[in-house]
Amino acid sequence: MSTPTLHTRRLILRSFAMGDIPALHCIYSNRQANTFLPWFPITGMDQAEQVYRRYPAAYARGTGQYYAVCPAQHNTPKSICM
Repeated sequence: MSTPTLHTRRLILRSFAMGDIPALHCIYSNRQANTFLPWFPITGMDQAEQVYRRYPAAYARGTGQYYAVCPAQHNTPKSICM
């Protein structure tokens, strides 16, 4: 697997799951966070779902390095708008 789950005392780094789409929306829609990235900030949940839909195929091919960074106490991706 190209994205093994990693655990530290404070963090869990893991593959994104379907339930993480609201967090992806929050991350990818933030203009400041996306200033230097090669895409435009997304504008809706439907676009967040489109972003997510690329991940499982990349994970399966062994080319995915998309990590959800989660506080260990609740294993949910955290972003600046949550």
